[in-house]
Amino acid sequence: MKLFRHISGLILITVFGSSAYAGKYNGKLSEMRPPKARAAQKRQVLRADDILIYKFKGYIGEADSGFLAIRELKDLNETEKKKIKNVVAAENNDRSVVYREIILFNKLNKEKQAMLIKNAYEVYRNTSAKGTFYLENKIWQKHF
Repeated sequence: MKLFRHISGLILITVFGSSAYAGKYNGKLSEMRPPKARAAQKRQVLRADDILIYKFKGYIGEADSGFLAIRELKDLNETEKKKIKNVVAAENNDRSVVYREIILFNKLNKEKQAMLIKNAYEVYRNTSAKGTFYLENKIWQKHF
């Protein structure tokens, strides 16, 4: 979970740390982030272990959309499929919250929004463990 916290925090710090919001910094890193983004990040940390397990099993991976994507669930029963789909949906919802907060706070135009998503994807992809998958240009690739 420490790695996930670092990654998630890195995305937030990179954007908020360089913004006008940083001028309100009082020595507490967590207060540099809007409350909605902090709440989403706390929920992300709670599901990080499940996500890591599902990535290692090849069920899910990082997509170049900046979100998780389901890769392969055909050998699972309906209960397991539903659990994985719920975890992915919850994670993607929280990523949306974080992205939206960054976009709104920094008043990012469409070009900068695309750059934010691309950078977030690259952080998630590049910090994924060996043996996990990522989806780039609609093609699943294994991280070696």
